[in-house]
Amino acid sequence: RVSQPAIRTTPRRPEVEVPIVTPAIPRTEVIVLNWNGLEDTRAAIRSLLAQTVTPSVIHLVDNASDNDEADALEAEFGDVVALRRNSANLGFTGGHNPTFRQILREGSCEFVALLNNDAEADPRWLERMLEDARRHPDCGVFAGHMVFHARPEITENTGTDILTTGEAVPCDRNAPRELSDESRPRLGACGGAVLYRVEMLREIGGFRDDFFTNFEDVDLSLRALATGWDARFVAGAIVRHHLNRSIDKVRDDEFRIRSVRNLTSAYWINMPWPVILLNSPWLLLSYVVVPIVSPLLGQWDLCRILVRGRTRTLLEFPHVIRERMRITKLRRGSWWRAWTRIWWRQRSCFAIYWNFLVDVVVLRRRRYMQ
Repeated sequence: RVSQPAIRTTPRRPEVEVPIVTPAIPRTEVIVLNWNGLEDTRAAIRSLLAQTVTPSVIHLVDNASDNDEADALEAEFGDVVALRRNSANLGFTGGHNPTFRQILREGSCEFVALLNNDAEADPRWLERMLEDARRHPDCGVFAGHMVFHARPEITENTGTDILTTGEAVPCDRNAPRELSDESRPRLGACGGAVLYRVEMLREIGGFRDDFFTNFEDVDLSLRALATGWDARFVAGAIVRHHLNRSIDKVRDDEFRIRSVRNLTSAYWINMPWPVILLNSPWLLLSYVVVPIVSPLLGQWDLCRILVRGRTRTLLEFPHVIRERMRITKLRRGSWWRAWTRIWWRQRSCFAIYWNFLVDVVVLRRRRYMQ
């Protein structure tokens, strides 16, 4: 009989369950500003309540809307939002800045997000933004992917481009949505769907109250980059936007003139001197050639808006210089890196100016800033 070899067994170690460590969700508060947009605001708040990452607080600010809209919103959402009632329409800047200051005073919040009341966020919008923020601690501005509400397959913007002539334009407008499937650095973010790091706001401040409405987000983004922070577009952070539904309520000549003033001021306050000097030929085109040529092509209206808007900045130039000096003191990190980052990310003016010449000046399909 053949004996069987002895089988040596090794005692099995008891299985140890390895816990999965999930990064803590930072305290994040969201601000929605309402002004005579009841139904849109309802949809925006509902989209925030459906987020996979629940906002710590949803601040609803009413800018003295008509027809008791604040009462209607309080009756519907009073248990889930913090309602602030303004006694007058304080614009986009005055609507947000008091809440910014409240958040900074309380000191427990790490991020604050803004969502336009005429926009609806995808359920993973905030989650995607916070994931990117965790991976990029040197970044203070995060742009969502805004698509057209009626055509969600088409991009409305993926942030803000600054032209070599000083104008600001939306990134990737009218491009297919699937082309923007990768997160990347940007010069700025649209205030309609943006995440700001509170540490950055504490250092450099919020919106400029005197801007009221339009290009306050460009100013804040440029200030962030000029002082050493960075800005990014976050792919997959989708927001469906009714473009211009809110802004069309105030789009008149005064709005356009103030917009030119705001953008001009934002450029001269924040843009590093090396970039201004390198862009000087294109700035000459925008500041001198366009206003001179416009009347020759029958565009007196365009000339008037540009001249009046930029004259306001010229009259305020002592204030511009003081603000430049203040921002210089806020700079963190390398001055060289700050201005070269802006220089390489800006966009050539040629294609935009050609389209502008065709659409606005020759064919007159639309007005300036429309």
